[in-house]
Amino acid sequence: MAVGAEKGQSAGLLHEAELFAEAVCDPESGPTGITAFLEKRSAPLPTQYAEIAPTASGEQVDDLLASGDLLPMGASFFPGVTPIPRYQYGYGVPKSAEDGKPAHGDPVDAEIKLIFETPEPEPNEALVYVLASEMNFNDIWAITGIPVSPFDARDADVQVTGSGGVAMIVRLGSELIAEGRLTVGDVCTVYSGQSELLSPDQGLDPMAADFRIQGYERNDGSHAQFLTVQGPQLHPKLPSLSFEEAGSYGLTLGTIHRALYHTLDIEPNKRLFVEGASTGTGYDCLRSAVSSGLDVVGMVSKRARRAVEAVGGAAVDRKTPSGRTPSPGAR
Repeated sequence: MAVGAEKGQSAGLLHEAELFAEAVCDPESGPTGITAFLEKRSAPLPTQYAEIAPTASGEQVDDLLASGDLLPMGASFFPGVTPIPRYQYGYGVPKSAEDGKPAHGDPVDAEIKLIFETPEPEPNEALVYVLASEMNFNDIWAITGIPVSPFDARDADVQVTGSGGVAMIVRLGSELIAEGRLTVGDVCTVYSGQSELLSPDQGLDPMAADFRIQGYERNDGSHAQFLTVQGPQLHPKLPSLSFEEAGSYGLTLGTIHRALYHTLDIEPNKRLFVEGASTGTGYDCLRSAVSSGLDVVGMVSKRARRAVEAVGGAAVDRKTPSGRTPSPGAR
C-alpha cells in the first residue's frame, strides 16, 4: 500500500505481485506452506476481533445483564414486549483466542457456555426463542471434531451445537410476513435442515439444494437462546406432546421417514435389516418399520442391547461368532 500511495496504483500492484512471487518461491516457506494448505495442515487463522469475547465473564457479563443486552439463562420472553437482546447465551465449542485452534475435546469438558450476537432474520427467515433443544449425535461430532471438525468447512470462531427443537417465533422476515403462514408468538417445532430456498433444485429435491444441518454443518445451533431458521423449518407443535417430547425427534425421525417411505418405499410384509439397531436413529427406524408391518432384524453390539426384541424386532449380536461372516479361506 505504501508503494502504491507513493508511486501510483500500477507500481503498487506490481510490487505486491513481486512480493507474492518471492514468498511462493521461498524454499523455506513457499512450497511447504502451499503443501500444508492443500493437505489441510495449515496453522489455524487467528480469531476475529469481537467486542464481547465468546468466553467473556465477570464484570463484562454483569454489565450486559444489567443493561438488558443479555438475558439470563431460562428467562421468560414475551414477543413484542421483551426487547430482543444484542447478545445471547449458547453452548458449543470456541476457537482458542491464543492460537486459533478449535477447543475440541471430551463433550463433558469441551462444550461450554458461550456469549455471541443475536442474529437478525433475513426475508425468508424467522428469529425464534428456543424452548427445548434436540440432542443428537451431531453434538458429539461437533464437540470432539471427530470424524471431521466443523471448523474445517467455514471461517467461524464459535460452533454452537443443537439440531432442532421447539421454539417461539419472536420476529419474522419480510417474506414470511407476506406469506402469512406464521405469526409472532407461534410455538413451533424446528427441523434443523436448511437449504437454498431460491435454488432451481428445490423443485427436484430440497436436499439437492445445498442442504445442511444446523448444529454441525452450520455454525449456529439450537443449544442457544435465539436462532434464525428458514420458514420451511417451522411446523406447528402438536398440542398432545410436551415441549421436551416435541423437541426430541425432529432430525432423527425426519431422517427415518425419508429413508423408509421415500428412498426405500417400504411395503408391509417385506423384510428389513437395520444396522446399529440399538442407537437412537437405528432403534426408532426399527420401531417405525415394525409399526408399518415389516419383519425387521436389527444388528446390535452386545446382548444387553437386545431391547429391539421388545418392540417386535429380532436381534443379531455382531460380536458373537454366529453373527460374523467367515473370511475367505477361513476354516
